Amino acid sequence: MTIPLTPQQAYRRAMRREVYLPLLLATGVVLAALLVMVLLPTQAQVTVVADWLWTMLVLLPMVICLIPVAIGAVVLTLAAARLPEMARKPLQRGQATVENASDRISSVLEQIQHALITFSTRLAGVERIMPLEEQPFAAPEPSVAGVKPDEHSAST
Repeated sequence: MTIPLTPQQAYRRAMRREVYLPLLLATGVVLAALLVMVLLPTQAQVTVVADWLWTMLVLLPMVICLIPVAIGAVVLTLAAARLPEMARKPLQRGQATVENASDRISSVLEQIQHALITFSTRLAGVERIMPLEEQPFAAPEPSVAGVKPDEHSAST
């Protein structure tokens, strides 16, 4: 039969088990590795311990910190794979809207074209009597050094 713990005692026990114990174990492992490196100072042992400490103190925390980034990349990849099927229906609606607008514009342009052709055929009779465009005038011939064209041709 166990005695029930008060909330404060339960909190202290949890702090010792979840915070202090892992901290003491990690510190003990690092100190043990440093002690091995100091007591046995051969190059191979120092290299092995230094590599191990590098892995434990730098690489593992870096991997732990990059796990959310890797998970985010996987989620974005899966979402990008589903994007074409998600965009199909809005794109089809847009295509139908553009086709309808194109058909309406074409029909309006055909009506305008028909009205202009009809107007042009009616205007053809009037244009014969009274041309709408000005006729170009004959340009006078240029004179040479103050000599009029008649005089110049007579002197030669």
